[in-house]
Amino acid sequence: MMKTSFLSLAVACLVWAPVHCIAADPPVATCVSRDDSPTQTYQLASIGQVRITCPGGTTLANRGAEQADNGPTAEVYSEADAGKNVALNTLLVGGTYVRADANDNLTVSQLPTKAVTVLFLCNRQPGPGVGCWIAVEVAAQPPLGPQACTVGGSEVTLTVTAANATAQFACAATKNVFPEGTNVYNSDCKTETPLSTALPGATLTRGNMNALKIPTLPSAAKNLCFVCATNVGDEANQKCSVKINVSGSPQGGGNGSVGLTARAASALGILMVGAALVRNV
Repeated sequence: MMKTSFLSLAVACLVWAPVHCIAADPPVATCVSRDDSPTQTYQLASIGQVRITCPGGTTLANRGAEQADNGPTAEVYSEADAGKNVALNTLLVGGTYVRADANDNLTVSQLPTKAVTVLFLCNRQPGPGVGCWIAVEVAAQPPLGPQACTVGGSEVTLTVTAANATAQFACAATKNVFPEGTNVYNSDCKTETPLSTALPGATLTRGNMNALKIPTLPSAAKNLCFVCATNVGDEANQKCSVKINVSGSPQGGGNGSVGLTARAASALGILMVGAALVRNV
């Protein structure tokens, strides 16, 4: 199957209450209307935004939510079947689907642990009948990130299996990383311990994209945690947990890899990332 790659700068707004953000020329996902009602599949490889656009002679059956706060529960389809309509957040945690004037934008601010496919229906006009389907397959997060932790009550997991690795994660723009200072939480995401004790030699560089650098693996596996929250005492449904699983050192050690470098975030707390949209032909 041939794949055509579309690379465009998209915007993911890392804010706690989902809001609609307007990307400059986000990648467009569309389809071709035919009698056999084909499905055109796109692959979204990173956090970002996709504009859902039906072709001429059709109309989008499931438009985005009019209010940004309703973006997570906007109607989408789980299969290419008009009877399989579901709320977006039942398929994709961290996704919003919002209309802005004539445009309908799917925004992914937190990658899933497994690949997820979200479908959109383009009906013939004048109807009745299905013209075609648009399918957006959101890729699973890379083991080392970059990943965003933006949805209250959820967690993301990064996995380090080799030395000289850097795990990357971002919180929502309105959230802080806990614990503060040079400590880290144990696997319970509550008990603090010095990072230097938990992972000797490891360092956390804080910023819009946080980077945990691990030069050497511990002798035994470690499960650590950071929390994205407004305050350390926030309720569980108001914070997002970043769990980092570090493998124990194998005989002979080994070198790891570094997570993808995120683009610099603006002073407004908007994380700019390269959203790779691949169209399956």
